[in-house]
Amino acid sequence: MLSNHHHSLLRVVIAMLVIAALAALVAYLVVRFVNRRTPPTAVGAPSSPPVHDVALEQLRLRYARGEVSRTDYLQAATDLATAPSP
Repeated sequence: MLSNHHHSLLRVVIAMLVIAALAALVAYLVVRFVNRRTPPTAVGAPSSPPVHDVALEQLRLRYARGEVSRTDYLQAATDLATAPSP
């Protein structure tokens, strides 16, 4: 009679260990999935890449070729960099 009692206790302990292992596996997979979706950013790194502005690039090229004066370049660059008012 005592040996049957020890076998049922052993089954309960094994079942609890299996449940704990499954819970740990699920927690690990959830943490891994969440970290994959939001990669860490380096300290001081911008959160998004800078937008390539074609008009500003063309203005820089024209200034480099001497087609635009410094004053006109600075004014146009300021105008292009600021958002238009509604």
